Order: sequence, then C-alpha cells, then structure tokens
Amino acid sequence: MSKKMIAWLLKGVVLIAAALFVFAGAYVVPRFIAWNLFYAPEVAPVVTPAIVSINLSFITVYVSLFSAWQIFSSIPRDESFTLKNARRFKRITLMALIGTLLLILFMWWALAFHATLVFPFMIIFAGVLFSIGLLSALICYALSQLVAQAAALKEEADYTV
Repeated sequence: MSKKMIAWLLKGVVLIAAALFVFAGAYVVPRFIAWNLFYAPEVAPVVTPAIVSINLSFITVYVSLFSAWQIFSSIPRDESFTLKNARRFKRITLMALIGTLLLILFMWWALAFHATLVFPFMIIFAGVLFSIGLLSALICYALSQLVAQAAALKEEADYTV
C-alpha cells in the first residue's frame, strides 16, 4: 500500500471521528440529557450548562484531530519523523490531559449539583473517557519522544552523507 493511500485512510478515520463528535455534541448529548430531564425535572437549571460544558470539552478532541490530520498529511512527503510532528504529538498529549481535566471538573460539578442521580450514564461515560484520556496522553507523549529521536537521527544522517 502506498504512503499516499495510508495517509488518506488515516485522514478518513479523522474525518469519521470528527463527524461522530459533532453528531454526539449536537444530537446525542442534548437528547440524552432531555431524556433524563423527563424523569427528574428538578435538575432543569443544570441542563444547559451540562450541554455547553460537554461540547466545550469536545474542543480538545477537535484540536487533537486537526493535529492528527497534519501528522497524516506529512506521510506522503516523507516528513513523518520531524520535530514538527513531535510537537504535534505533544499538542495531542496536552489536549488529552486538558480533556481529562475537564472531565474531572464535569464529574465534580455533577456531584455538586447531585446530578449523579440524574446522569448516571454520563458519569460512567466520563469515567471511561477519563481512563482513555490518560492512556491517550501517555501514548502520544511516548510517540512525541520517539518521533523527536527519529527526527534527530534523520537530521544527523542527512549531515553525515
């Protein structure tokens, strides 16, 4: 398989992920919260802040997906192992950590408003995303280090020849 084909397949995954997050933020989250609101109308004041905060936390995902798109765009040009891509992996790491922090804040906020009784699945989902966020941050940090080392080796080899 050519590098160009691999890059487009990876970009396709990024586009699908972005579309799924837009769909989740615009349709799934509001519908799920409205469904819960039907059973517990006393939490109506926290519905809009919940929808807004969840969608704002998705910004970290969009920034990460954009960085991934840039990394994948460098594959056909044989620029995979560059300091730019190492910085992009570090950006993804930072976004994963920020997203994880936002999830912690969301869980704390939900507990403060006793919304855990109303949004139990959202709390479970936040817990799962918390784990995924930490794992993603760790993996992307390791990749940033590996790409930076490969870039240094490539630069050294270019000067040697």
